[in-house]
Amino acid sequence: MALIRHKKMARVRRVLRLTVMFYAATLALVLGSNWFWPRDTAPAPAAQIICLGGAVSRGVLAEDSLMRAERCGGLLLAGHGERVILTGDGAGTLMADHLRAMGIEEARITVEPESRSTLQNALFTARITQTDAPVIVVTDAYHLLRSWVSFRLMGFDHVHLASSEAMVDRTGPMFREVSAIWFNALRLLIYTGTFWVEPAVRDALLA
Repeated sequence: MALIRHKKMARVRRVLRLTVMFYAATLALVLGSNWFWPRDTAPAPAAQIICLGGAVSRGVLAEDSLMRAERCGGLLLAGHGERVILTGDGAGTLMADHLRAMGIEEARITVEPESRSTLQNALFTARITQTDAPVIVVTDAYHLLRSWVSFRLMGFDHVHLASSEAMVDRTGPMFREVSAIWFNALRLLIYTGTFWVEPAVRDALLA
């Protein structure tokens, strides 16, 4: 019995070590993106710029959403895209208002107002635009890697990335991002395995 307990404890310790290693590696990627991703480098031009909505507080764009909108508007005005898709429940509509105030023509703005997660950003945007043409995805630097994976998994063939200007100097969002990466992986497994479920219900799995 003692030998069996010893083997079980050894397996538990191995699992814990692997978990810590994977978490640390993911955190290093997130921190590295936040600190070192070039914020003043413009991507190659693309037909569509996709602006991912962030937080909204009492009907007002939070700083992360505002900086993303500023970056998207700047890229449009500089000729790096023809149109912009602003995706996110609440944030999408408010970011569109901000772009109009920057002088972006209404004809160049599309709002996707339903998505509540990065996976839904990608899924719902894929339904309203071409996925085989190059797109530029704009979000905070620490969020770029998860965004790239999400858009690629939802069928986008050519995903270029552009960071908003701000660098997050708080640790909270970094740790939440690491958790979100692994939580997204779990949700994708469930989503993939429930192909027989009604589409609206499957969509909700990614919220």
